[in-house]
Amino acid sequence: MAAFADYILTRELQSVDGGLLALTSPTTVISAGTDTGSAAVALGFTFSYDDVDYTSCTVYSDGWLRFAGPWPASQYENNVFDNLSNTSVSLHPWHDDLITQASTGYVRHETLGSAPNRYCVIEWRCYGKYNHNASHNVLLTFQVVLRETTGNIEFRYAPAGADYGVTGSPSY
Repeated sequence: MAAFADYILTRELQSVDGGLLALTSPTTVISAGTDTGSAAVALGFTFSYDDVDYTSCTVYSDGWLRFAGPWPASQYENNVFDNLSNTSVSLHPWHDDLITQASTGYVRHETLGSAPNRYCVIEWRCYGKYNHNASHNVLLTFQVVLRETTGNIEFRYAPAGADYGVTGSPSY
């Protein structure tokens, strides 16, 4: 089993678009205007995480994904990280009480590349806070990229910004 110290966290500067990877034919698994939605995603290859192999995960509209184990509380509550009985194997690129954008929001995925260098991109397009809506919001678009051969995990973020029709700053 790999120890936590075996993982390396790096920060890489990305382009103006946040370095998001282009998706050519993604599958939408959670649609626009969804609060607390979840869906299964097949990765298209075997992904090894902490020396355990996974071929799928469950994605959540609240900005995270789970490979295995139960989630002990509401999917958007951050206090579950204090719960020592939480045995979930999960990744949290943006874990909060999110809603997919009202008209063009989603959680979608696509597996790209060819064996043995495939990668699965999971992308969220949502409002930055639960009470945001079409006329008062900050739009978030971010991705998790899982790489087949290297086992690398990438979190990619586009610059946060107003979606449309926003005057002033949203309240937080």
